[in-house]
Amino acid sequence: MGIDDGATADANRPPPATIAGALNSASQSLVGSKPLEASDARAIQSAEARATGIPAGVKGGVGAAAQHAVDKGEPVTVGDVLRVSISLFVLFAAKSAEQRNNPDSVVSPGGVAASMQSAADHNKAAGYA
Repeated sequence: MGIDDGATADANRPPPATIAGALNSASQSLVGSKPLEASDARAIQSAEARATGIPAGVKGGVGAAAQHAVDKGEPVTVGDVLRVSISLFVLFAAKSAEQRNNPDSVVSPGGVAASMQSAADHNKAAGYA
């Protein structure tokens, strides 16, 4: 097999599925307009644990927020929660990768993760998330 053969084979494959893509699809489907229920909160907690590698979930994360909304009977939809979770998963991944690949295990001020945090803070303040 030549170098060009490998490139052609990759070009013919569909792109890999991503967590953000799966969440986005679910948020835009009929399920997205469904009121959030306990089973949805548990599914979100499970997805968050798998995506982050933290078995108990992220303290104050999307799964915890979903469970809190269910416990309080807040009128939110599955789509509401999933749209917020997309941004948080991407932000968490950026922070983790930057920290993991830094010799001092820190996130650099003004780096990729800090810039993404700034954008997330802006979107939240503006009511987008």
